[in-house]
Amino acid sequence: MSVRSSRAMSAVLAAALITSSFTPITSAFASAEASEITNRPIDSAEKTEDGVPDESHIIVDNGDGSSSLITMEETETTRSVLIENQNTGEKDSFVLDKTSNLLYSTRTGKTIDAAQIEKAPGISTRSSKSTNTVYKFSWKQIKDAVGSGATAGNIVGGILALTGAGSAAGGVTSVVSSIIAGISGFIPSDTRHGITATITTTKWYRNGKNVPYRTTKTLTGVWVY
Repeated sequence: MSVRSSRAMSAVLAAALITSSFTPITSAFASAEASEITNRPIDSAEKTEDGVPDESHIIVDNGDGSSSLITMEETETTRSVLIENQNTGEKDSFVLDKTSNLLYSTRTGKTIDAAQIEKAPGISTRSSKSTNTVYKFSWKQIKDAVGSGATAGNIVGGILALTGAGSAAGGVTSVVSSIIAGISGFIPSDTRHGITATITTTKWYRNGKNVPYRTTKTLTGVWVY
């Protein structure tokens, strides 16, 4: 087994250890090694008074001694995600044109067709208020968005931009950091393997009301395939 293969396997084992105390959710893209983190606190550790996740920002531990602040801004026509390294001050951003469904990355200067991202409805839901959607990102697609070398913050930011999620469940971004560490931060041009992510969409209702007053999207699970 090569050194890189050993590191990649270590990343998978690290993800499995982190998620071992939680019930895995099986999807069309899950493998025997796949497990995910669900129903955990939000990474930003901030919620509104009624318990709704604060989707204004996320702080990601990159696993290399640095952290990234991710902020999001959405209009009727665009979705913008800014990733700022809190240690170096480096800034990258993703801008999704909702009309064309094209994502522009300032980090690589490339445009990604969001319609090419595979997705399928999750087969497990925790309540009638929440539904899961599974997205499959190949390493090639990730490389086009963040380049050959990237932090966990860059990758999480790209996932948020492409899926519309505004928060992340606790522990999920740590798994991304472990995966990146396992491949030494080098993103390959591989179309057959990559990262799978589960986005949970939740509708929030006030007592006695049948119409949701808010809908949120949260990154609740990641694994490699």
